Order: sequence, then C-alpha cells, then structure tokens
Amino acid sequence: MVGSTLLAALVVVLGPSDLSFVDTVSGASRTVPLPGVAAAIFVAPDGQVVVPAATEDATWLVAEGRPVERWRGRLVPLFFDEPDRAWVLLPGELTLVSYPERLPLRSYPVPGLQGVRQASTSGDGRLLGVLPTGQPAPVLWMLVPDEAQPVRAVPLPAEGRVVAVAPDTSLVAVGLAGGGVMLVAPEAPSLPALVETPGEVHALGFRPEGKTLLAGCQVGTAGVLLGLRAELRPGKPVKEQFRTPLPAPPIALVVTDAEVLALCGERVEVLGKGGRKLLRTLEAPQARGMALAPTEVKTTLPAWSDR
Repeated sequence: MVGSTLLAALVVVLGPSDLSFVDTVSGASRTVPLPGVAAAIFVAPDGQVVVPAATEDATWLVAEGRPVERWRGRLVPLFFDEPDRAWVLLPGELTLVSYPERLPLRSYPVPGLQGVRQASTSGDGRLLGVLPTGQPAPVLWMLVPDEAQPVRAVPLPAEGRVVAVAPDTSLVAVGLAGGGVMLVAPEAPSLPALVETPGEVHALGFRPEGKTLLAGCQVGTAGVLLGLRAELRPGKPVKEQFRTPLPAPPIALVVTDAEVLALCGERVEVLGKGGRKLLRTLEAPQARGMALAPTEVKTTLPAWSDR
C-alpha cells in the first residue's frame, strides 16, 4: 500500500481492456489502451502499473507517455516499502524477486500451495496473508518469511473472499463468504475474533496508521462502508466506529491519509473524514478494479542524464 498525504490523489482504474489514470479532485482522466483483457492491476513504487493478462501467459508494464511493455509470463507482485523488490507466490513456494528485473533473490517453501484466491502484505513485507485454493477446508495462511516456521495456518468458519494485512503487521483481516470478518493477530493465531457485518464483504482496507479497518459490504443491491477498530485486546470486543451507505457494493477500496475511495459499480465514491462523509463522485464506466498511484515515485535506479 502506498499512502498519500495530499487531498488530491491519482488512482488507476481498470476497464475491460484499458487503464485510466484519474485525478480524484478534478475527475480528469487519461486512458491507456491495453493489448488485451487484464486479470488485475498492481502499482509499483516507481509509478508503473503491472498488469497480469487474463487470457495469455503475459504481463504488461504500463507507464503514462510510454508504449506498453510486454513481459513473458504472468506476474502477480506484492509490493511493499522496499522499491526494488516484491513478493511472488508460486506453486509450493514464496519468492522474493527484484524489481523491475524480476530476478529471484530468496525462496521459502510453502507446502501444499497450489493456487491463490487473494493475498496481501504488510508495509514492510514481513507478514503476508494468503487465501489459498485447493484446500480441503477454508483456511488463512499467514506467512512470516524470516521465522523458522514461516507458515501459520488459521482455520476459517467459511470460505475467505478477501484478505488485508495491517501496514504495521499487527493484524490480518479476512472477509468471509456469507458475511463476517475474521481478525487474526500474528502473535496469537489460535485466538481469532469474528466480527459480524451487515452483509458479505467484497473489499477490505486498513487506514495507513493501522488502527482502523474498512470493510466494503453488500446490503441488498446497495453497499455499506463499515469502519472497525482494528485492535484485539483481551476482554475488549472489536468496536464498530461508523457505517456509511453506498449506492452499490464496493468491489475495491483505496485508502489514503486523507480520503477513502470506493469503487461502486461504474462510480468511484470519494469519502472524507476517514470514510464517514461523501465528498464527490467520479464516473468509472465498466470499471473492474482500482489501485492508488504514488504521489512521489520511489526507485533505486539512478536518474541518468539523457545526454
């Protein structure tokens, strides 16, 4: 997750076969066509958008003002606050790769890993939450690469739909099929907390400071943004902080220091006060995903002169 301390933010909205870079204040957008249908979007610390293809074994690298670059193989990166590397989940292993070279740096065995429904990482990359596919029962895997036993399995009461990891590694949240959020502290994986929600959770996101969890829920044909205190303390139930009605179930959330952006159908709802107040609405026709573009790009590559 890349945070923004400005009231304005630039988000990348995934369409059927294009990307749009949208200013969240003015609504101005610039669209880049893609070579085909995309499976998802991931914004790298240097501002480029990594786009795994949906129907071919390829990945596209998109940057404004430059031709789309094509990589062989489908890359699904989990970026964190080191700009020159990312985590990649492969069959049976977790691999740290360099960016943008994609060279393997370290690998950790993850026995039984066949596929991944969704995954998330903390801000420093020390903790990952993974919803694996092909398992006999619903489960969350917490991966802690630097420990002797890097895989911690947490049984789930229902299939996990979405997962999010707090930026400070304090908590992992899982949205469950049928409704509810499971909260797990890495230090006590055997003592999770189940929180009721007004409907099934389609999107999750933590505030940058990690103390508030935002859950985008479906309620009938509409949606609700639920704010929860993201702490597990003995004898203290998780407290609901607010509910904000939305016109449609949010399929993606982007959280900055100043705003919360919810992709609801073909609209992006821009909310202030931590998600409590609707500020404005942006059009997003046929949108299928959304990610935050960094306001200040990070890279370890030297700024060579063009001369």
